[in-house]
Amino acid sequence: MRAGSLKIRWRYVQRVNMPPLTFCGILKGDDPKKIVTAGVAACATNDHFSKETGRKLSLARAMKNYNMPKEERCVVWEIYRNTKLGGRW
Repeated sequence: MRAGSLKIRWRYVQRVNMPPLTFCGILKGDDPKKIVTAGVAACATNDHFSKETGRKLSLARAMKNYNMPKEERCVVWEIYRNTKLGGRW
């Protein structure tokens, strides 16, 4: 997903005998080595895995770690809401 000069990507990790994780990375530009910040969401033992919930939690945590201004966060959430799930991010 693109938000101005930022690129936001998610990765899901299924672990053996452990709940899955969702990682959200915020990058500057297209270089995957230029990760500015990241956020992680982990399921509790009895939780059911949900991509949507994991994306929202990890994105919120990544933006919080980046100390993003409120106006920029609002733009990112608006872009997120208007992007179809399952589409190209």
